[in-house]
Amino acid sequence: MHAIMKHWHPMIGRDLHIPWPPGSPAPSPAPVPYFTASTLLGFGITALYAPTHMSQGMGMTMNMGTDIGPMIPHMGAPSNLLPIEIPLSSSKSYFGPSNHLAGGKPIAAGLLGNTNPNLNCGTPVPVPFGEVIVLNTHYVGMSLADILGGMAAMASDFAIQSILQVVGGRVAGRVGKAIASRLSQRVFQRSLFQGLMRGDKWAQTNALLRQMDWDRRAPEIIGEVFGQVQGFWTGGPMGADAGTFGLPTAAGDASDSSQEGARGLGESAGEAIDDYLNDDGVEDLPMGDYPETSGSPMA
Repeated sequence: MHAIMKHWHPMIGRDLHIPWPPGSPAPSPAPVPYFTASTLLGFGITALYAPTHMSQGMGMTMNMGTDIGPMIPHMGAPSNLLPIEIPLSSSKSYFGPSNHLAGGKPIAAGLLGNTNPNLNCGTPVPVPFGEVIVLNTHYVGMSLADILGGMAAMASDFAIQSILQVVGGRVAGRVGKAIASRLSQRVFQRSLFQGLMRGDKWAQTNALLRQMDWDRRAPEIIGEVFGQVQGFWTGGPMGADAGTFGLPTAAGDASDSSQEGARGLGESAGEAIDDYLNDDGVEDLPMGDYPETSGSPMA
């Protein structure tokens, strides 16, 4: 049996991000773990829930595919990148029964009974290290088709988000170098000219030192900022992006279609396997929206 997720249920995660220690000229070479925690509702920006279906301490029922989204706290190594990564954070739930609805959409439930693995944000790829503690006595059943459908949707989002982040990182790096190179020459020439006009040797030396420091740090800084901004406007299957606020995002729309297609293939495979193993002639339960404020059909 699988417990139904409610908006106040906690998610505890272990995300992986590449830190940029304050004062360091560049980010670390490898990702490190960050402890994350939030309720499933988060700030309610990307969460999917049915406010009319309440139970278990007035808990609103969450829908399958809900994403905690922005502002998930990250606790770990100090990093200059956290002010960008936290507002674009993500933790997404993929599992639930397709034949039980809340507000017209499939409900979210714990794959492992009273716990559920979430796909969390990460660098350079997302990680399945988010664990939702589903503190509930309301349970539903999930078929093999439901489970394989959720796994396929998670795998699809993982692949698309990873590709977007890797490609976006490479594009951002090139853009950062190009912008930094142009700005570097202008800054250096202006500082050097001012030093020459005043006959100030220290100003000339300082201009050269600033030029060297800029050449080392600026491409990384500009690249990281550009990468995050580009990701917001390009869109993607996880976290908040321009599409969250009604703006067009080509990659986001494509990833939504891809996830639905992957979920459909997974469900079809599960149904075929289940039919082969359990051909007892009994029809599946019909789809239904359980009554408002009632819990679940199997409370």
